[in-house]
Amino acid sequence: DEEPGKKRKKSQIKQPSQIQNSDADLRRLTMPQMVEILKGYGETDESIKGMARWDRIRAIRKYASEAAADGNDKQGTSRFAREKRVSQNEQRTKLLQALDRIFSKQRSMLSRTDPPPPLPVRETEDVDPEDEDGNARTAAPSADPEAKERADFEALRAMFAGGASGTTSKPSGTNGDASASAPAK
Repeated sequence: DEEPGKKRKKSQIKQPSQIQNSDADLRRLTMPQMVEILKGYGETDESIKGMARWDRIRAIRKYASEAAADGNDKQGTSRFAREKRVSQNEQRTKLLQALDRIFSKQRSMLSRTDPPPPLPVRETEDVDPEDEDGNARTAAPSADPEAKERADFEALRAMFAGGASGTTSKPSGTNGDASASAPAK
């Protein structure tokens, strides 16, 4: 007769949980399964028999990765495919291409001669944009961000257009003062 404590310990032993994506684990393939998969990829019986277990696994991974890259998964073995590791040079090239696209878009937007489309005007309370002295009021931090963006865009365009004549102007908000681009009286 077993002690009650031992029975409890035995029942507390966790059953091995199902491994996630275990169908993609090449190590779980049996030798006959590997032979069938490799035959499907065109390997001969003689070449398969000459391969050790891990050589077969590497061959299946290679064939499955190539088939997945080509979009040709006729055997349904794409689950065994592994992504190709990207070298640092390839990563750098992709990054430079992405940066070039962004820079080109920015350059084309800044070189536009037509004005940006008007933004819808929001109706606000009876707020006079100018005070009694005729000076523009400082925009509140909760002001319309689209209007600020449009003003910054116009200031940048004026700065680039004026750059040829030697005049420069600061876009609003460069030193934290929204009235920096307001005309002085």
